[in-house]
Amino acid sequence: MLGTLVAGRVSIAAAAISAAKLGLTIATRYAAKRRQFGPEGGGEVPLLTYRTVQRRLIPYIARTYALDFAIHETVREFREPIADSKAVEMRVAALKAMASRHTVDALQYARELCGGQGYMWENRLGELRADTDVFTTFEGANTVLLQLVAKGLLTELKEQFGELRIWAAVRHLTARASTAVAELNPVVTRKTDVEHLMDPEFHANALRYRE
Repeated sequence: MLGTLVAGRVSIAAAAISAAKLGLTIATRYAAKRRQFGPEGGGEVPLLTYRTVQRRLIPYIARTYALDFAIHETVREFREPIADSKAVEMRVAALKAMASRHTVDALQYARELCGGQGYMWENRLGELRADTDVFTTFEGANTVLLQLVAKGLLTELKEQFGELRIWAAVRHLTARASTAVAELNPVVTRKTDVEHLMDPEFHANALRYRE
């Protein structure tokens, strides 16, 4: 029974992200070609050059990449015969809720970015929105799934400190402190030199912080 739920939810998450990738691709290509307005005395410029567009569109694209990676990794773990069923169940519940909500929001913005073109059948955004809206409640409403995830995380925390040993608390706080030190450079100092920004270790630390 649990395996059926997990398989269904991870399939929904994967389908949702596929729709998000398609919709965002359509919107990005449109924004790169559609010219409107521009500097005084100059010609019209592509929508994609506007920072207001970039600051909304690029985070949707980045989140889509992240969720896609997470779903592929979860599918790999689900296939393993020794997979921790409880951990996989909790992760899949979270991914299904996050992916389906993200897709609804991303497709809505994609439609807005394309203006009136976004309503046209040939551009597929209306069809994608209609097909994916049900994912927020299919195989479990997102609100309920997020409550399941919260309960699982709190249970893990309770088990971690269940014996009330002082050394368990010390180890936990030490790990948190070491993580904070590792994240200090990319998060607080905000160095902008090219060598630092091209350093893979910087990107790994930033990714761990976001995770």
